[in-house]
Amino acid sequence: MINNSDKIFHEFIKYCDLPLAIYSEIVAHLEQIPHLNVDLVIEDPEDFDYYRSQIKGIYVSGKLEHDEFLLMQSILKYYEKYYEEFKQVQSDLCPKLDLQD
Repeated sequence: MINNSDKIFHEFIKYCDLPLAIYSEIVAHLEQIPHLNVDLVIEDPEDFDYYRSQIKGIYVSGKLEHDEFLLMQSILKYYEKYYEEFKQVQSDLCPKLDLQD
């Protein structure tokens, strides 16, 4: 069993061509989880496309207990099932979530 207690993580989640309303819905669900910070990341102005949502992705960070982490994962899995598999983007500022101790 994965124990995610006392781990601080940062993750950037991107869904391709997802409408703004659905991004907002995901954020609203994730904001219900204690200790989780959630932000929408806006597209760069030069990447503007009238037919897209103008959202680059969702940035999540926090220090979650195991149950809170599982709740976050179940919310993301729900949207993955209906829209597509989300892409996890990593960088120095946003390292990939490490679940192994």
